[in-house]
Amino acid sequence: MESKKKGLVSPASSPKKENNSSRLHSIKTRIISVIIIPVLFLAALGVISYRSSFSESDKNARESTMNTMLYAGKYLDMLNASVGRLVNQAVISKEVQEYLDFVSSTLDKDPNEIYFEKMYAKQEAVKLLNTLISSDDAIKSVRLFARGKDNSLFPQGDSKKISFDLDSLKDTELFRTAEKTPDRLIWLGLHEELDSGDYNESGYSMTAIRLIKSSKTFNTVGCIVIDLKNDFIESTLNSFTIRKGEEIHLISPDGRDQTNTDAAPGEKPIVEEYFYQDILAGSEDHGSRNVKYRGADYLLSFVKLNESGFLLINLIPVSELHASATAIAYTTVALVLLAALITAIFGFVLVRNIGKTVDSVRSVAEKAAMGDLTAKAESNARDELGLLTKSINIMIQNMRNIIEHVLKTAKKVTDSAETVSIKSREVAEVSNEISNSIEEILKGAMKQAVDAESSVRVISGLADKIGDVSKNVADIGELTKETARITNEGLGLILALEDKAEDTNKISKEIIEAINTLNDNSQSIGKIVEVINNIADQTNLLSLNATIEAARAGAYGSGFAVVAKEIQTLAERSKNAAKDIFLIIKETRDYTVKTAEKAAMTESILSSQNDAMKQATDAFRKIKDSTDRLLERLDDIYCRISEMDEAKEHALNSINNVSAVTEETAASTQQITASVQNQLYAINELSELAAGLGHAAAELNNAISRFKLGS
Repeated sequence: MESKKKGLVSPASSPKKENNSSRLHSIKTRIISVIIIPVLFLAALGVISYRSSFSESDKNARESTMNTMLYAGKYLDMLNASVGRLVNQAVISKEVQEYLDFVSSTLDKDPNEIYFEKMYAKQEAVKLLNTLISSDDAIKSVRLFARGKDNSLFPQGDSKKISFDLDSLKDTELFRTAEKTPDRLIWLGLHEELDSGDYNESGYSMTAIRLIKSSKTFNTVGCIVIDLKNDFIESTLNSFTIRKGEEIHLISPDGRDQTNTDAAPGEKPIVEEYFYQDILAGSEDHGSRNVKYRGADYLLSFVKLNESGFLLINLIPVSELHASATAIAYTTVALVLLAALITAIFGFVLVRNIGKTVDSVRSVAEKAAMGDLTAKAESNARDELGLLTKSINIMIQNMRNIIEHVLKTAKKVTDSAETVSIKSREVAEVSNEISNSIEEILKGAMKQAVDAESSVRVISGLADKIGDVSKNVADIGELTKETARITNEGLGLILALEDKAEDTNKISKEIIEAINTLNDNSQSIGKIVEVINNIADQTNLLSLNATIEAARAGAYGSGFAVVAKEIQTLAERSKNAAKDIFLIIKETRDYTVKTAEKAAMTESILSSQNDAMKQATDAFRKIKDSTDRLLERLDDIYCRISEMDEAKEHALNSINNVSAVTEETAASTQQITASVQNQLYAINELSELAAGLGHAAAELNNAISRFKLGS
């Protein structure tokens, strides 16, 4: 089967190029793009949110950690200050001063002599120290070192187990450290020299030491050492750690590290880390920075405690620091994947339904453009695409009905043209026979005229040749009878020809009526095509309005803009197909008009032919009348042959009359011959017109046969 039919333009002359182009510009591709773009924007939003959350969480973590560290530093400073105030109260208290002055001034006396006084002073001092311990939950123990053996006080334990007195304590590094600032409290992490004695005190977190001078002599008479509870500091440090893997370190000036985590065996102490040395060397009281610690990235925050000189360090793993941002990232990825899955499912269903409907409509439109009107668009959609599919099916059905009607009318025209052609040939044959008969009549009339002239010339010898005349009259009678017979036959033929001419006239009228009906149907098709053009224009206008509205809607209307564009394309293609149909209908109408004109000419010729037939009929009737009269005269001549001698002049006149009648007969015969020739010419022209009508009907059939109408 050929890819193109004559007169029809194929909508897909280059399928490969068109398919490649249509894939790029198809509704399916555009809808998929519209579906993917929001997902990409959602992914971009997730990335931006992650980065913003990452940056914000880093900033917030730094700020919150720093604020927590500052708060912890203030809390520890307040604790140290509170302990310092208690120590200062004890140092300047009457009970401690009197006890230390007493033991210092009685070193050389007998202990038994001063026993009661010493015990009283000691009890008062111990009572004060107990009050000092009970006034602050953080204090674990207080030791008061005095001069002389067994004079040091340890209210929480056995004072006899204290191996140091003030004089022996002076040889320790602890005392020398306190001696550098004798008027203020010194905070340390350890007092290893005291711990190595007979009474090993453990379970303390930090210790404070201060020398005590006599208010009287201003000499150093004692030393007070206060230990803080280990669990109290640990709970305090733990209260400031909330993240997984977070470490907080309280480092004393002497390098003791107290932390909320247990160090692994062989692990490098924090005091040996580079950042610890940098903090000590720096002048900042607090700050934060990113450091490498144990092979990982940490956020370090530090606060230097003004009251004690301790360093509070907080270390948070960066991975935990950005846990919220990471959670947002995972949540965003999950939402993007979920959104992509949902949009892919809905998009696939939407694209499949729209693509199926559009492909069906496009296939039907292409088949209709190629003349196949048996196709039917299929769509289960209940939206505008479903209405469009239904409208296209109705349009194709109406076109198929119209073309079927035109095809039937064209067949009638073809049959009528064939009938006219056959009848014309029959009339032409009859006319030829009439023409031959008339020629014979003409020959007889001419011969009769010659005989009449001979009779005139020999009238003078009529008497002598009366027998000859009688014989001649008999011959004339026979000839006249023959002429009458031929005339009757000619008249019968003329009457038959007149009947056939009336039949031809009726057929011509039927042809004209069929052509007029065909013309009316062509005009109806033109009106339907005009309606299709109006529908296409209205669809195009609606598509333009939809495109404008989609443009106003911005990104939310881009999908509808693609659908509106495709509807506009379909409207343009429907309009082009309607134009092609209009051109075919116009060509049909042109052929119909030409056929109508030829049919009108045929009607005019038939009218002229009828007039000529009437004239020929009248002429034949005159010939018959003349022949009848001639026979009557011949009978009269034959009856009166015996009187010819007496009526020569009368016979001469009669012969002259016969000659005149013969000439009239010859003239009438010539006129009939001319009429028959004209009739024959008209019949031939009618036959040619009938052939032209048949050719036009055949062309109309060929034009209509391009359309496939089905059974």
